[in-house]
Amino acid sequence: MKQLKTLLAPLAMAVFTLPSAALLAQDGNVTAADLVQYCGVTAEDPDSHTAIAFCYGYIDAALDYHHAITADGEGRIACPPGEVTRADVAAVVVEWAEIHTDQVNEDPPVHVVMRAAGEEWPCE
Repeated sequence: MKQLKTLLAPLAMAVFTLPSAALLAQDGNVTAADLVQYCGVTAEDPDSHTAIAFCYGYIDAALDYHHAITADGEGRIACPPGEVTRADVAAVVVEWAEIHTDQVNEDPPVHVVMRAAGEEWPCE
């Protein structure tokens, strides 16, 4: 039973956090610019916990999906080392977005995450 509680706690947190994070977007659709804003939030922002939870969740999902569809090693875009944290990836996304503002305004959020991660941690 303790294992079940351990497994369900993160799921419960995601269920209660994600809907309020989605409300941060003006029209309900999260853009790449929204994601960059969430990932670059400061602790002083009253919505910082919600925004960073959304950012980390989005990054986890994007990288997990990338890993799943390239499990055979073909088509890998980014190969971050095992010690890279979600905070590291979030910082890379924000830094990349500051340089590539035109792509942030035009591309879907997943493209921004993967381009930023791919440039920071290219596969050999």
